[in-house]
Amino acid sequence: PSSMAPPSSSSSSLGSSSSFYASSAIAGASAGIAEHVAMFPLDTIKTRMQAGSGSQAASSGSQGGSQGGSQGGGGERRGGPSPGTGIKATPAAAPVVTLGGLPPSTKQQTTCTSSLASTVPLSNRGTNLGGVCPKVTQQAVTRNNMAAAFAKGKHGGSIMSLYRGVVPVAAAAGPVHAIYFATYEGAKDKLIGREGDPAQAPLRVALAGASATLAADFTMNPVDVVKQRMQLCDSPYKSAFECLRCVVRTEGIGALWRSYPLTAATNVPFTCVYFTAYETAKAFLGGGDDGPVEQCVAGGVAGGLAAAATTPLDVVKTRMQTFAEEVPKPSLAISATTSSSISTTSTSASASPPSLSSSAALRLILREDGARGLLRGLMPRVLFHVPAAAISWTTYETCKSAMEGSP
Repeated sequence: PSSMAPPSSSSSSLGSSSSFYASSAIAGASAGIAEHVAMFPLDTIKTRMQAGSGSQAASSGSQGGSQGGSQGGGGERRGGPSPGTGIKATPAAAPVVTLGGLPPSTKQQTTCTSSLASTVPLSNRGTNLGGVCPKVTQQAVTRNNMAAAFAKGKHGGSIMSLYRGVVPVAAAAGPVHAIYFATYEGAKDKLIGREGDPAQAPLRVALAGASATLAADFTMNPVDVVKQRMQLCDSPYKSAFECLRCVVRTEGIGALWRSYPLTAATNVPFTCVYFTAYETAKAFLGGGDDGPVEQCVAGGVAGGLAAAATTPLDVVKTRMQTFAEEVPKPSLAISATTSSSISTTSTSASASPPSLSSSAALRLILREDGARGLLRGLMPRVLFHVPAAAISWTTYETCKSAMEGSP
């Protein structure tokens, strides 16, 4: 229940307000953890379907690599997005070290730091055209098929692989959702009042929801970047910390917030639809006396509607956040051999990290798949948000009600 009796004095009002916001924050934290952990596998499948395949880059890169190996023996691999896409691609002049002159197809490539102790044949890297961080090979079928998104890649076919990246999300979900729900309840309290009917003021509910997501998203955006890179089919990262360190070292700390404007542009309309639909559906189902069943159903309806309405923006956001995993970046390529001779074929200063603007990401998606590309991952996204919202709202309302009703 959202209504409370008016306090009889200023001191009781202050105590009541403090208790109200505390219960909202604690209930929100519980709801956020329950929601994200329970539904994380579907979020992983959604991310794999929305991320780029990089097949074009792989094709052009492998051609360039083979030519470089046959002509100069240096094994320098070049390739990348075609001109006119708005993509800031990294120059391919990178230091390459060859031991023993083995052909490029047999070389082993190190990851962004030697401590990662991970090597993968260049021929198996897909879009890893000399990249500092290991890259991801995704086939087109992965983007259009939930079963393929589950089974594809070195992490595919395992239930545990669907939980890669869950640790930072679970750790951040509590405090972030505490901010989220406390801000929502506070804004709703100011705009409508605790005894007001949210179902009769949808625009004010939408504004309260927008305030909540803007307050929480800035904190959550870096976690989302790391989570999505961990979720990819062939993600090479062994831990979230390793992924975070690699992103910051090779792309700069700004990469963790590069997609924040689009994240806000996605989540503001999402929460406007989400909170408005929830309050309206709850009032319709419960008639002012809602219980766990009404809250669960209303939450599921709200989550499904909001997820479907904002899928195109979410596709663009995911492409921005994972793009660095599919374009060439300078690196050190080392062949596996017993020879001790070392020859350096190219030396270059560090190049700027690859990045993708929201408009360039949109053009890239439309070029690859047309308008239907903006609906990639629609099914798992909706399937994620329907039960996730039901779990979240039921947990939230139950915890909040129990705390407000306790002495």
